[in-house]
Amino acid sequence: MSQKNNQPIIIGITGSIASGKSSFSKILAENGIPVLNADRCVHELLKSPSLIKKVSSLFGPNVKEGRNLNFKALAQIIFSQPKQKRALESLLHPKVKSYFESQTKKLAKSHKYIGWDVPLLFETGWDKDCTLTICITAPQTHILKRCHQERGMSYKETRLRLNAQWPQKKKAKLASLVVSNNKTTPHLKKQARALCQFIKCLDLPLTQGKL
Repeated sequence: MSQKNNQPIIIGITGSIASGKSSFSKILAENGIPVLNADRCVHELLKSPSLIKKVSSLFGPNVKEGRNLNFKALAQIIFSQPKQKRALESLLHPKVKSYFESQTKKLAKSHKYIGWDVPLLFETGWDKDCTLTICITAPQTHILKRCHQERGMSYKETRLRLNAQWPQKKKAKLASLVVSNNKTTPHLKKQARALCQFIKCLDLPLTQGKL
């Protein structure tokens, strides 16, 4: 795969909650592809006193816990009220995008490939900035189980979050590549390593920055 105008090859990684995006991204990082994570960026942003003040003014005092935000209370509001979710996204998404762009520029000095782990990659239109996109899918039964066992979320909470995103099938249809996480974690890691080698071996001309 060749670069256009010396720009880095950006790999967009997306999927539903608990689909295995983080595990997949970790393997990419271990194989020399740094990955920027939108969720982690949001959590860091929401530690800022100025943003905490803005969020609490938007959603009320119940989303605060001392000087910090109560993420569980905030999640209950935004995942049950689409209008409130859009309000928070309009506040945060430009800041996350700005961070991704600045970090990508820095990383491009020493890395040819850079990953963007973004749950709402297609919903936000950020896929247009990616050279190729990878959708991680998983059976809904696996997702519900992981969220319950690993995150302590109820099935109702998980379904609310799933309903707040595009369906897996829609994302998979739009993605350049699809990774099915329907077996074990070692199997997912094996797929990730193979895909890393596949991407690095490609030498295809880019059309408008896309694969």
